Amino acid sequence: RLPASPTATDAQLRSAAELAIAELRRTTTADPSNVRGWLVFGELSRLAARWLPGALGETEAAAQQVIALAPRRYHGYFALGRAQMSAGRTADGVASFQRAVALNPWFLGGRYNLAVAHVMNRDLPAAQAEIEVIRRLDPAFLAQPEYQQKLRDLLTQEGFREAAEELMTPAP
Repeated sequence: RLPASPTATDAQLRSAAELAIAELRRTTTADPSNVRGWLVFGELSRLAARWLPGALGETEAAAQQVIALAPRRYHGYFALGRAQMSAGRTADGVASFQRAVALNPWFLGGRYNLAVAHVMNRDLPAAQAEIEVIRRLDPAFLAQPEYQQKLRDLLTQEGFREAAEELMTPAP
């Protein structure tokens, strides 16, 4: 029986992320039409941005490449919105998430991220409207504890204390 491996250190995670990003950079350079490669490259770059200067720029460039390759699919706009939100550009994130859900109105992850972006942009009525759409499409989606808690915490953090409970309570 092998002993359990210790949790990776930040240095190990950074090294692994750098290696994976370099490999994905080579893959997407070799095959620029690889939409999935661009999506994975962009998301990994976004997640590694705390360690790697310039990674958010690569994230956004990867999303733009996906949009150029597949402009009628929601994936690139969603990836772009996540990159923009990570860079603190909430208004841009709202616009990108709106484009993603316009292309796929049933994309609950996009709608949830759009609601979060509206809260961060201090537009509570727009966030409320998006949450109601999510409830209509799938009443169980917002019942998931991780989504409820994140939205409740964000509303409270942004000064919408009363709305935090109100928004998460289904309308009769």
